[in-house]
Amino acid sequence: MKGFDSKWRDVPHFINGITHQIWKDRQIGSLRHRYADGLVARSSVSVVVGNAGIMAATMATLAEFHDRQLLGQDVIWSVDAENATPATGAFLSSHRLICTATQSRPGVYGAPTGRQVAYRILADCAMRADTIYDEWPGSDQKENFTIIGGGVSESPDQYVHIVDKIGFNIGAAGQPAHCRNSLHSHRTAEVFFVLSGRWRFFWGRWGDAGEVVLEPGDIINIPTGIFRGFQNIGTDYGMIMAILGGDDAGGGVLWAPQVIEDARAHGLVLGDNGKLYDSKKGQGLPDGVQQMPLLTDEELKAFPEPTTQDVVPHYVARYLDLLALADHEPARVIGPDAKLRDRPGFNVDFIAAGSAPSDMHAHDSNTVLMPVKGHWRLDYNGGTTTLNPGDTVAVPPGLKHSLAPAMSGEAALYRVRQTDDPAGATWTA
Repeated sequence: MKGFDSKWRDVPHFINGITHQIWKDRQIGSLRHRYADGLVARSSVSVVVGNAGIMAATMATLAEFHDRQLLGQDVIWSVDAENATPATGAFLSSHRLICTATQSRPGVYGAPTGRQVAYRILADCAMRADTIYDEWPGSDQKENFTIIGGGVSESPDQYVHIVDKIGFNIGAAGQPAHCRNSLHSHRTAEVFFVLSGRWRFFWGRWGDAGEVVLEPGDIINIPTGIFRGFQNIGTDYGMIMAILGGDDAGGGVLWAPQVIEDARAHGLVLGDNGKLYDSKKGQGLPDGVQQMPLLTDEELKAFPEPTTQDVVPHYVARYLDLLALADHEPARVIGPDAKLRDRPGFNVDFIAAGSAPSDMHAHDSNTVLMPVKGHWRLDYNGGTTTLNPGDTVAVPPGLKHSLAPAMSGEAALYRVRQTDDPAGATWTA
């Protein structure tokens, strides 16, 4: 390795060696010469410029996660002849790691939870003259939660909290700041409301046909059959809650071709059963399962490219507007005669303190309650419980219950009720 310290045998030895030096031996000062001045490190969480910025970001991470470790796995690399000089060789690498950490102090991910996490990281680096001068770390920091029903998770190990089939699915996604979800399409409804954070929803074949930014409590009913993605553009970890049409959530998602190709490049194979398999863990496709084929150019022509004018007026509702509309009775949010007109197999109502049904009553269909603001008291035949933002309650048909704020001040929740309409494409009157 011309221009590098003679102790490094090759690129994998260099990459794994400096990773061990920084994260195992805690030689944070080595970043001054291991990372070039003027380096730009781009990640799903931040963009850091210069080795001083890298050191500051590393110290901030260790302050929040005191026991963080990066465990190197695979390194693939190539010669970068274009950026070599007479004095030094140049190389490109992609480094696969496992990160383990415990959140012990407040930081970019919010208040400390004491929770230990483990996630994968893929760090792409450019190096020469014994330093890294460009870096693109990415990770699987997006968390998927399947709360009611199997949802559309690609992981065969995904845990489902409530397995009842109620005609629709409830899920959630949690992401750190700036983390982005890849472009995909649904055959049935995909509805999101923001629980925390500030989120950008975008759509189109390349994600550039239109976009809208939503704040806590805002809701979007993304039209079926278009590619869509979302990104937490806030400063802290954020969460969005999801309602998916059908017991099988439409049988899975359709991914934009570039997403499948990117996954393959990192050893991830999507089966035609909608599940994801990691070849680097020795996972292979089960018998009878084939790789998910890429959509053809002809098939892609069937995916519309609606503008912002097409989407925002008809498929987005703002929290403060709904809060005003729900002053005396629940505001109808999604339904054939609601603010967002659709028949996705469920109706969505918005309930505020002044429109809460405090008398004992029952519904003849499956109902789900999802608080977005404040604390709520749910009384039912057999008990009482308090609901907080982020909680999800499945109320079975015929169960008498009442609902009222358990506090003074602002309180709001979304109520989802099963209908007789079949899950399918977005309805147009």
